[in-house]
Amino acid sequence: MVSSETELSDLKTKGDDSLRFLNGLKVHGVEEGYPDDALSYYLAKNNPKPLKENLSLFLPDTIEYNVYISNGKEEIFWFSSGSGKLEPMGPTARSYRYVSVDIDLIKSDGNWGHEIIPGYQGSTYQVVLELWYI
Repeated sequence: MVSSETELSDLKTKGDDSLRFLNGLKVHGVEEGYPDDALSYYLAKNNPKPLKENLSLFLPDTIEYNVYISNGKEEIFWFSSGSGKLEPMGPTARSYRYVSVDIDLIKSDGNWGHEIIPGYQGSTYQVVLELWYI
């Protein structure tokens, strides 16, 4: 079990760097009106697979994670390094990145088809990356 402040700080840095990278990674050939950064685009499309693939390249095999979407009040699970929501195995670090996605894109058929967070009609979301060592 990892618990030193240095190791938790390292987790936090890896998480921050990962989200920053995904937020800066350009997606080519996006449809008109969609954001062109990977984090926002794949959130709008409800397609975590490309994000998960990039995270697996960016993070070492000794780290597992869950990704959540938040509006600042509520938080929902989106995807993980496994096949479903994982239970952290020890101390965790959390990294955050704000993205803006038009609610009409999110509610479109083929994307989410409804609000990500029921009742929330805003366009600003917080992507939360929760990480821990295994």
